Amino acid sequence: MPAERRQRLDNLGFVWDARAVAWDEAFSKLVLFKAREGHCKVPRGHTEEGFALGNWVARQRSNSEVLTNDELTAERLQRLDELGFVWDVITAAWEAGFSALLQFRDREGHCRVPQGYKEDGFNLGTWVGNQRIRFEALSKGQQQRLDDIGFPLDPHADDWEKSFSMLQQFKDREGHCNVPQDYKEDDLRLGQWVSVQRNRNNEALSGERFKRLDELGFVWDAIVAFWEEGFSKLKKFKDREGHCRVPTRHTEDGFALGKWVGRQRTVKEGLSAERRQRLDDLGFVWDGNAAAWDESFSKLVLFKAREGHCKVPRGHTEDGYRLDKWASRQRVAKEVLSAERRQRLDDIGFVWDGRKG
Repeated sequence: MPAERRQRLDNLGFVWDARAVAWDEAFSKLVLFKAREGHCKVPRGHTEEGFALGNWVARQRSNSEVLTNDELTAERLQRLDELGFVWDVITAAWEAGFSALLQFRDREGHCRVPQGYKEDGFNLGTWVGNQRIRFEALSKGQQQRLDDIGFPLDPHADDWEKSFSMLQQFKDREGHCNVPQDYKEDDLRLGQWVSVQRNRNNEALSGERFKRLDELGFVWDAIVAFWEEGFSKLKKFKDREGHCRVPTRHTEDGFALGKWVGRQRTVKEGLSAERRQRLDDLGFVWDGNAAAWDESFSKLVLFKAREGHCKVPRGHTEDGYRLDKWASRQRVAKEVLSAERRQRLDDIGFVWDGRKG
């Protein structure tokens, strides 16, 4: 070609290298993608206006260290960098997950991400699970960054968090953490989980978990837990019945409350002042004889409610109890009964003259 023609083409900005033209055209497609999507993470197989942009991006990435300078010059590398080109896809994906986790932590105050949770469309729950599974494969830097923001790396952390959440719900509903041994919450054996935490105590539990359980009001002593369970059942009985006169054989939600109450009377002098005070405040009946009388009276009340009168027939039993004999003893002991007991019997229409019964 004559020099004059080459000069005229050069002055016009003519590109002599066809490969350079193709590269610039592909780059312009990437610019379009970035303007629309906000990033340069082009999926493999993606086409932009009919051009296989995904494949082109993959070639730039995989061959960046082996291409000769005339194919991927410093100028082209700079143009790609300035556009935000992602050279390491795996690292970019990890950074996206870490950024989403950091956003979650800043908002919620912790890194306990629920399974299946999404953060702005990103599957953060899945990403978090993968970090625990492949923790050993993470770089030391990635491990440290996760540790620095308080990320729990225990692969069983999700199960523990689920159980702790159930315990919180139990506490909110029941007012305490004394979960019965055989108790289940949504098919979770919460009672057994509580026992495991109690047995581990602060020796096997992490400091953070121990603190969270402690702040929730977790009862670490099994004996204390049993007493607290009995007290909570007694309170439930009192709220429903209006008194603490628990029948000897009564069970409350499977708990032998009648026996527990009897035990408190037996060991009264050995109870702490704090426990005695709590029972007193609830209206606990310390006198076993008084409790027995109250239990018999309650059976008479049941009889009256059903039959419409207090004339108990000879030989009649109420729940296996010889109520007729008790009624006879009250008549015999009328003069020595306390005024309060006589009044209670009078109030329900008790027949003092057995001959009228």
